[in-house]
Amino acid sequence: MIGGRSTTNTSIEIYTQDPRWNNYSSWRNLLKLPPPTHNLQAVQQFWTEALIILDNSEVGTVQHLAQDLTSRNLFGYQYIEAVLDISHTQHSVLEYSQSFLLLISHKALLDCMSIKSNVSDLYRIVGGKRRERIVAFLIQICSDLLAECEAKRCSVEALLAATTTALCEAVNHDQQVIFNEKIPDLLVLIERVFFQAKIPEESESYQLVMNRLQRLQRTLCRLKSSADTKFTATLKQHDRLDITKVKILPTYADIGGTALEAVPSISFALAGVERLLDFHFRLLRHDSLGTVEKQLSKLLKVLRNDANVNFKSSELLKFGKEGFFVYDNVYIRKLLFNQRCGLEAQLCFRPPQQFGNQPKFERISWGKERRPMQLGSLVCLVTIHAKMKSIVFFTISAIKGSPGISSGHQHVTVTARVAEEESQKRVDHLLQLTWQQKGVRSILVEFPRVLLPTFIPILKNLQQIQRESWLPFQQWIVPQSHLKAPTEILPPLYARVPGFFFSLRNLLINKAEDFKLRPNHHRNDVWSLESRTSLDQGQCEAIITALTREFTLVRGPPGTGKSYIGLQLVKALLENKSKAQLGPIIVVCHTNHALDQFLERLINDGIDNVIRIGDQSKSTVLASKNLRLRSQSEAKTIFERRILRETFSKLEEYEEMIVHSIRLLRDVGNLEWHVIRMYLQKTYPQVYSQFVTGSNGNEGGEGDAFAQWRLGSSSKAIDKPDEGVEMLLKKADKDIHKLSNPSRHRLLKYWVSQMFSHRGRELFELLKSNSKQKENRGNVYGEIDRRCLQNADVIGVTTAGFALRIPILRHIDAKVTICEEAGQILEGHLISALLPSLEHLIQIGDHFQLRPPINDYKLSTEGPYGSQYQLDRSMFERLSTSKHGKPPISFLNVQRRMRPDISRLLKRTFYPGLIDHESVKIIPDVVGMRKNVYWLHHTNQEDGSGGVRLQKSYHNAWEVEMIHRLVRHIIRQGVYSYNDIAILTPYSEQERRLKIKLGQDGNASSGEADHLSVPKAANGVPGEKSCQRFRISTIDGFQGEEAKISIVSLVRSNNAGNVGFLSSRNRINVLLSRAQHGLFIIGNTNIAERVLMWSKVISMLRTTKSVGTTLSLRCPRHPNVRMEVSQPEDFDIISPEGGCTAVCNRPIHNCYHSCLSRCHSENIHRAVNCPERVLHP
Repeated sequence: MIGGRSTTNTSIEIYTQDPRWNNYSSWRNLLKLPPPTHNLQAVQQFWTEALIILDNSEVGTVQHLAQDLTSRNLFGYQYIEAVLDISHTQHSVLEYSQSFLLLISHKALLDCMSIKSNVSDLYRIVGGKRRERIVAFLIQICSDLLAECEAKRCSVEALLAATTTALCEAVNHDQQVIFNEKIPDLLVLIERVFFQAKIPEESESYQLVMNRLQRLQRTLCRLKSSADTKFTATLKQHDRLDITKVKILPTYADIGGTALEAVPSISFALAGVERLLDFHFRLLRHDSLGTVEKQLSKLLKVLRNDANVNFKSSELLKFGKEGFFVYDNVYIRKLLFNQRCGLEAQLCFRPPQQFGNQPKFERISWGKERRPMQLGSLVCLVTIHAKMKSIVFFTISAIKGSPGISSGHQHVTVTARVAEEESQKRVDHLLQLTWQQKGVRSILVEFPRVLLPTFIPILKNLQQIQRESWLPFQQWIVPQSHLKAPTEILPPLYARVPGFFFSLRNLLINKAEDFKLRPNHHRNDVWSLESRTSLDQGQCEAIITALTREFTLVRGPPGTGKSYIGLQLVKALLENKSKAQLGPIIVVCHTNHALDQFLERLINDGIDNVIRIGDQSKSTVLASKNLRLRSQSEAKTIFERRILRETFSKLEEYEEMIVHSIRLLRDVGNLEWHVIRMYLQKTYPQVYSQFVTGSNGNEGGEGDAFAQWRLGSSSKAIDKPDEGVEMLLKKADKDIHKLSNPSRHRLLKYWVSQMFSHRGRELFELLKSNSKQKENRGNVYGEIDRRCLQNADVIGVTTAGFALRIPILRHIDAKVTICEEAGQILEGHLISALLPSLEHLIQIGDHFQLRPPINDYKLSTEGPYGSQYQLDRSMFERLSTSKHGKPPISFLNVQRRMRPDISRLLKRTFYPGLIDHESVKIIPDVVGMRKNVYWLHHTNQEDGSGGVRLQKSYHNAWEVEMIHRLVRHIIRQGVYSYNDIAILTPYSEQERRLKIKLGQDGNASSGEADHLSVPKAANGVPGEKSCQRFRISTIDGFQGEEAKISIVSLVRSNNAGNVGFLSSRNRINVLLSRAQHGLFIIGNTNIAERVLMWSKVISMLRTTKSVGTTLSLRCPRHPNVRMEVSQPEDFDIISPEGGCTAVCNRPIHNCYHSCLSRCHSENIHRAVNCPERVLHP
């Protein structure tokens, strides 16, 4: 009972206000009785009425219908069997079953997540015990459809689409269906009907049937290929499997074996889509977990050589430098359970002791720079024992104590949730580790840089796509070098309807007019659109191409307005949303910052019906647009409220039962009567009765009799020392008190083992039932989220957030996806974000800027094996540079950001067709500087990071000082705010030190854009203590941003000539293209010139005398004064107050006297007070 209502009552509640409910109630009354015998018309009428209800009802009624059809308290099963049994009669299956076929493939039924279990039950019933019934039924349907086509009696378009949908759903719910021996015949029959029906190509049914037919054929081919393929025994187990069967987290067999690791790009027996998915799954998995496998393998090798090895502090330090940390002598204190985290283990260990003989700086480095375990960190428990060698992965959910260096003996207790899916084997193993720890050595390994949520959902979704064997736009995505490329990409499917056109009214200057863009547009449309909008020709071409092609790329160099084009495309699509039935437009970005910026611009342009997925937004504008908040206000149906009440009640019950089961398991080893009593009573009643009646027939307490039996022994033992347990049990049934003492101990040990195993199975069954209830609850909330998303105009999400929400998004009827930052998204991540309903994909990006970030440099394009893997090459880059089947690419060629002095560096290296907009030709000179673009060369040596940092980084102390003085000089001009200046560097350590240095003038704080805040002086004069904001960032963190002035610290300056990050062409491009007014680079040209790209840039700068060892300043008030600085301290001599060394001589404000201070800006001058305080009369 919950809230006074029974949760077991299956009667439905009546919507008394809705007339449609009366129709449903009448139909449901039919379910209360079995279908009439030999009355096919009644069965037909039953399914026809059910279909009408689905077509015309709201979601609540659909939910009740699905539940009632599969309820064992009603006769839905019998109605399903009655319609399927028609195939065994002489009657036309099509005539009597088409309503049933249309119902089981109905979109309203398949998209509603809260009835997912009911739909599964429905397809299980339809499939039959051996999955033969659904295949036989569909074969008969197709045979009748073929006869209809040949006789040309009626259109079979909708029924053929329903047939393929039903078959795909049957395979999704049970993949064994595809192995039915008649499946090949059914596919051939579907293909014959498809070609005989002559469905128009512009029809949605044509594309749906063709896609699903191909998908089924590929699934059959893949599964057979996987079953028939022979692999070499030298490959690891997961490398020999179809990726749909690969465990994402490595197993002990993967790590502890001697098998070789397969090259991640190995093709196996696959081709086409399957090959592409296999490639990206294996490479992404290797990139994410390759380090884990490698380091655990190293550790196991050490332990195999010496299982008792003592990890000294020097070994711990070595492991720390390699990016993982080891804690020895770990034990599981106890198992826990709660609904939020599931099954957890309390892990106890001692933190590492002080390093003794290690150098002082190493000890300090470990203590200060080694971060303790963080919530969410991945850890692995490695167990070494003669009978128990295993690994178990956890994620940290709570920490008590400090895992850092310890000089004492306190223990650390870490609560960790099991990271892997629960299985009987995993539960048994955890129980053994918890209660059989004698002689077992366990070691905990921490991987602080491995975060499961960043890649697990992506990999699981790639497995699902492979399982379904379907990828939208595969003819454009999958490399097919052996095929001739198609001549033209078709318009989106929704735009192929005769007479369709896009209305571009929203883009016009005069909104009273309209611009009709037809899919088969003419070249004149570009010129016409340009004349009626504020767009340039390249932007018009990009918009027209993007709208009229189902798959297109828009490439834009820095400053050309890529995001602006994305905004205009969203506005144009929303203008046509209703007509084309587009559903919500999905906007995908790589970073939260870029997504927030894009969505904020949409809202500022009046597009308010926006939903943002994910909680990582820092935008106040988007606070009310979060899906979590929006779904809270979404009304629940009566069905959903009841399901939630029932599941919450059951989950409470299961939690109590699971906690109790864990407690019982904890007591098993105590061997007390209250522990073993119930087990003996149920399993060995004759033995139990002997303890009840007391020892040797004497009445006494049961517990005393058992305790006596445990301790005593019989002088007339009836057993032999070598007898098996089975024989002992038989003799115990006769007289348990005549067993010898050793036999009693053997019997007790056997009982404990059996109790432990039995209760372990009970615990697993409880956990499995609990998971099923959580899934049901999640499906209800998922359905509420789905309805919110379906009603939105725009859905904004990052690629990581997309993968987390993919179960919901797959049920959204969304036809358009716009991918921002496409050049920075891994191809596997983008593939994971392609929904089955997608008909239109627009990618916007620039592959000459930063590539997608990966972990393993060896897999990168610029790595040692780059040509073989190229994991960091986006789909955008691959297709842009492809020689086979290249999709249409629009090029935005007018930049509106950089002054020509800066853009010329890009034109001659990356973008020869780039044009400067007129507005950038009148950008003013940088105040206080002689040159607007300049490279200050120096040879001051860099400093490398020491200690045990997880990642090697570099800094240059001289550049930090020089930039600090240069920033102060520019700010003192009184023209630029702190927000106008960006300080960029390739290295995070240099970024950190720059923040510290500039923070000495105030308080530093960093956000996603890495801002630095400094408080304002008391007199309000901009100076060292101004509170205005400027930005300090790594180059990688500043892509997509811009600033009036960019100051770059290159850091690297060494005798070995190592260039480091600066060798990347893409990173150089980003570095050069952030500034609008001025660009100032500080670095060693001797090092940089080792890179061809840098050599070209430096050569161009030298032609304008913009490279040197001194930096030329310019006093706005005394422009002819020569001012050269080459060291940080020169600023104090040459320009102490932001001007020059001349006397100001301007009249002091409200005073007759002249200012005798050194030359300074007007802002500073207004704050000067006369020392003689002579006021103006």
